[in-house]
Amino acid sequence: MKATKVKVAAAVIAAATLSGGAAVWATTSAPPSTPTTIWACKINVTGLVRVVDGPGQCSSRYETPLSWNVVGPKGATGATGPAGAKGATAYAWWNSNATLLEGSSPGVNGVVFARDSNTNFAVPGVFCFDLVTPATAVVANLTVGFADSYLMAGGAFSSLGTITLSDNQQVTCPDGYQDAIVADSRNDNGFPTTFSAAFF
Repeated sequence: MKATKVKVAAAVIAAATLSGGAAVWATTSAPPSTPTTIWACKINVTGLVRVVDGPGQCSSRYETPLSWNVVGPKGATGATGPAGAKGATAYAWWNSNATLLEGSSPGVNGVVFARDSNTNFAVPGVFCFDLVTPATAVVANLTVGFADSYLMAGGAFSSLGTITLSDNQQVTCPDGYQDAIVADSRNDNGFPTTFSAAFF
């Protein structure tokens, strides 16, 4: 009896395939009877599914009609996500002579060279900033000759008090410019360079 059912089911499959009409296999989509519903027939013996134009095209003896929506119902509103990280509070764009490029530094009141703690001379390549909102971190970029770019990044660039640079030189930021500091660690920092930075 089981073998007979398999043969009959195979005949149903063959008939649906050879008809060349509305019946196709689930790997290709036949036009649904309505713009919102897809109809199909599942062959009970094999479990294969074929897409059809409507439920009336399934064999009531050997197949089970199936249907599903083209577009599912709207789901419930999800939970509110966590607050995002705080964005940058200021941006600066300045030259190697410690001058801001006009109109390109929102949130920045000014920039000056740091001072050597022993001689009080200006230290080229070390810049102190007066920001509207003091920063705890900065990511800076420098461009040499409008071609070579270098990325400088670091956290907690507090410029209060005395700062020791990588070469052990000690510098301080003048009063009014102690919100953040950016140091160019290259040896040739006197070469004309354009700097940009985001303060957080």
